[in-house]
Amino acid sequence: MENASKALIMAGGIFIALLVITLLVFFYNNIVTVQNADEEAEIIEQAAEFNKQYDVYNRNNLYGSEILSLANKMEDYNRKEAAEKGYPEIEMEVTITENIGTYFASGTYSAQQLQNELSNLQDKIEEYANVSYCGKRISDLSAMRTNELQQLFKDNNSTGKLSEAQAVITKYVTLKAEQTEMRTKGFRCTQVGYDEPTGRITLMKFTST
Repeated sequence: MENASKALIMAGGIFIALLVITLLVFFYNNIVTVQNADEEAEIIEQAAEFNKQYDVYNRNNLYGSEILSLANKMEDYNRKEAAEKGYPEIEMEVTITENIGTYFASGTYSAQQLQNELSNLQDKIEEYANVSYCGKRISDLSAMRTNELQQLFKDNNSTGKLSEAQAVITKYVTLKAEQTEMRTKGFRCTQVGYDEPTGRITLMKFTST
């Protein structure tokens, strides 16, 4: 009888121990589930907040100046935040359907390529702008009428340099026009891609209108 009582007590103890372990596992799983849900909610919230700054470009009435600004923004993000925090980089594809000029010809450009072309264009404009004739820079000469130029070069005994100056003025004005046309060109967003794990925007495509 005594052995039977001990057996019952041991069985009861084992049962209670199993019950406690089961409850602990249950509560642990619940805690993990809640934590996972909180983490997922936080990731979604962070992605939504992050995407806001790029969603404003997801429209059909963009100017080239906005496209160039976005290219700079994306490259800055890829270089600083994405690399440091381990987030995927953002890709950008911009298709120019018709030639704008020497630097922005028809074709598809990445953010980096857009930045490079803009930088090259601006450098060339600056190079021509700083050329001087008769004590005046090309940027100033380009605003003068033909008769005013002729008189200026005549007064400075530089008539033989007039045609050379006019050629440089033409190049300068042409490049300035290309810069202006690119900045005022219309674009529309054609595609937005998202990173599956984080929900962050990782791709934006645009085409000229």
